[in-house]
Amino acid sequence: MMNIGQLENIITGDKNENATTWKGVVAGVVGGLAGAAAMRAYEHFIADNADSYQTAQFSPTVQATNAFRKLTSKPELSRQAAIDVQRTGSIPFGAAVGGVYGLLTETFPAVQDNTGLSLSTLMYSAVHQAPQKPVSMLTTLVKDPGKPQSKELISLAIFGVTTELVRRGFRHLLGE
Repeated sequence: MMNIGQLENIITGDKNENATTWKGVVAGVVGGLAGAAAMRAYEHFIADNADSYQTAQFSPTVQATNAFRKLTSKPELSRQAAIDVQRTGSIPFGAAVGGVYGLLTETFPAVQDNTGLSLSTLMYSAVHQAPQKPVSMLTTLVKDPGKPQSKELISLAIFGVTTELVRRGFRHLLGE
């Protein structure tokens, strides 16, 4: 369990107490980039079978961007902007989310339970402002895998699991 002093060291960047924090962030960024590439490959695969705007509309990157715009009282992305964000936004999105995830797993190791599904459900919950559990996510997928919401959940599951597996492997390479 973390105490207040350890939390303060993380916030202030004290390298003596948290010499491994940077390794967690770097491993998270690498994992996030791999997760974004895997998610993008899946989205490209399903885009061949659907209208590109329909695919972009349910992309986690577009969903997150629209959620942020809603918080800042801005309108949702236009059709073309949604397609552009879906095409180019997943890489910086993956790196940023992966870096934060790497920091969290370094600080709170229990975060990495469920091999990345916790990350997926956290992202879905944050974007849709509706708490979800990994089990309810999987239930939705099983009931109707062709539903647009299911495609978003599959994208997030691919992102989360890939991010965690690559992060874990890269973190191991960096050593203690």
